[in-house]
Amino acid sequence: MGREVESNWLCIMPLMTPAQRSRNPGGTRFPASAALSMAVLVVVACDADPASEILSELLMPSAPIELGTGVIFPREQGASRFLMEGWPPQQTLEGDSMWVHRKWAQVGFFQVADRPPTFVVEARPFAHPDAPQQRLTVVLNDVEIDTVDMRPQWTTYEIDLPAAVVHPGWNVIELRFAQSLRPADFDPESDDRRTLAALFRRLEIRNGAGRPEWPKRPAPRFDADEAVIEMPTDSFFEARITPRRREELVGAAEADFLTSEGPEGAASIRAVVEVIDASGPLRVWESELRPGAPSASVRAELAGWAGQEVVVRVRVFGNTNGVVRWRGLGTIVK
Repeated sequence: MGREVESNWLCIMPLMTPAQRSRNPGGTRFPASAALSMAVLVVVACDADPASEILSELLMPSAPIELGTGVIFPREQGASRFLMEGWPPQQTLEGDSMWVHRKWAQVGFFQVADRPPTFVVEARPFAHPDAPQQRLTVVLNDVEIDTVDMRPQWTTYEIDLPAAVVHPGWNVIELRFAQSLRPADFDPESDDRRTLAALFRRLEIRNGAGRPEWPKRPAPRFDADEAVIEMPTDSFFEARITPRRREELVGAAEADFLTSEGPEGAASIRAVVEVIDASGPLRVWESELRPGAPSASVRAELAGWAGQEVVVRVRVFGNTNGVVRWRGLGTIVK
């Protein structure tokens, strides 16, 4: 094996071009209506050791950096991205609630952390003394996980999503109702012939790590001039590469913390890099960043995938809010 490069770093320049993808190479599902894009990362060698080969011009199709999903409704912007089939058009909503008219509706969300989240809904069914009991069944990624008998008054339901079913990236929850009823069939004085299953006024994916709300969470940021990618807590991106022989992933990660305390003690943000091939994801590098030790060097062997097209997934999550700054994240061939 050749000697290591001592003073190389790689400048990463993200270039975005319009595209839509309903499923990426890593098996993560995205909603067809989501405005996805093609990220082209151009890796340029800087201060290269002339005796070492530097991998350049890596073209890696990917979706943009995504943030883990929190409150879906009510939400000022972007709600339609997560409210999939079965919901009324957002422009037709009046007040702070919305009816599901069919016997089913779908909610999508992005999962970043290792710990599975909790699905929280506040809802009530169409209620009438002669109406049958409304039953709600929750299905996650085509797996039935819970069934509840809905109370006639406003009620908050908290449903833990099992770790064996939820996965990093895009997930889909389907809400299935036992019936969808017309008010006019129960009240002869009513002219409301809409079919109504349940009325909702809150939908939320509650973070499993206990990270507090971050109303003004900053968007991910690229700086091509400084070769920096900034990712707030609960964010991830995926990129496609075909490693060469003796190739390594290199770079550095550094965290800026909003607070020094988390809900269960010391604040902690975990930075993770995984390689996804046909057999599934494999974690090749990770580091737990803390206020007293906020930085770590990145180095991971990619030789085991030489000649194979794989997906690299980068995730940032933890029990507190902060931003992880990746410097010089790229690949070298020793």
